[in-house]
Amino acid sequence: MGWLAYAILASLLFGTYNIFATKANVAHGENVTMLFESAVWIIPIATILIAARSDFQKVTLASATYATLMGVAEASGFYLMLVALRKEPGKMTTITLVIALYWIATLAYSEIIMRVKPGWIPEAIPATPKQWVAVGLVLAGVILFNLR
Repeated sequence: MGWLAYAILASLLFGTYNIFATKANVAHGENVTMLFESAVWIIPIATILIAARSDFQKVTLASATYATLMGVAEASGFYLMLVALRKEPGKMTTITLVIALYWIATLAYSEIIMRVKPGWIPEAIPATPKQWVAVGLVLAGVILFNLR
């Protein structure tokens, strides 16, 4: 399977996430929901520990730090999303739409990093003016979507 198939499958799975999260939060709150979600991670962790043992030889202090910071950002972001869903379960679609804009933050962070530390993300390519126009159109779409 190519990257696009994986990305589409991930999108379809993430599309169900907030539906189940909202139902769970209404029943027992975001703390318990986060605990259950974290417990499920044991399955992929066990699989990875078995299947990717040779990759652990490549770990450096820097790579471990980046991976840990990624985990902190992910867990914190998911927890904040659960809090938002508990506070306004009727706004599940709006909350999901706003959170799905994280890619704009990634784009902005990458642009800043490329200017401050050129070469730190060697794969990064600066956004073109057309791409920034697209970002503006997406943000306009979010605003229009939420007008009642």
